[in-house]
Amino acid sequence: APGGPFDAITGRLVLMYVPDPAAVLRTQAGVLRPGGVIAPIEFDLHSARSLPPTPLVGQALSWLGEAFTRAGIDPALGPGLWAVLQAAGLQPAGMIGVQPHFGPDDPDGAAILAGIVRTALPLIERTGVATAAEVGADTLQQRLSGELAASAAVFAHPMLISAWGTAR
Repeated sequence: APGGPFDAITGRLVLMYVPDPAAVLRTQAGVLRPGGVIAPIEFDLHSARSLPPTPLVGQALSWLGEAFTRAGIDPALGPGLWAVLQAAGLQPAGMIGVQPHFGPDDPDGAAILAGIVRTALPLIERTGVATAAEVGADTLQQRLSGELAASAAVFAHPMLISAWGTAR
């Protein structure tokens, strides 16, 4: 972004897609005012699950994790943000995680997971993890919703984790 210096810089689910997250933060730090804060937010896909476990939720999360890994995308960068800040030459100051949970009859849980899978479907196919027919994106939300309700299962969204820090 043109301008600066900035008081704060944040990005949500950005660093997981770049080969060197620390380099991105070092570049951002160059336009930060003294005492300013950088606060990236990433997720931990490994923390997502249904409680109790259900087959389709497990399969959907497996498709995502495997496709991300095969594509060189870190599906669990969130827990490593402290180290990324340090590698960028920043002074970490804090870290927090938030993990939304959706009850068995809450349509948002199934909608969110199906939406993530639908968005990642080209990557899932390109990496050879699953075909569009195997995923069945057109009915995935309905199938997830039915499975969660039938199992009285709670869907735990991937934890969103932020670590924040300042220039040293």
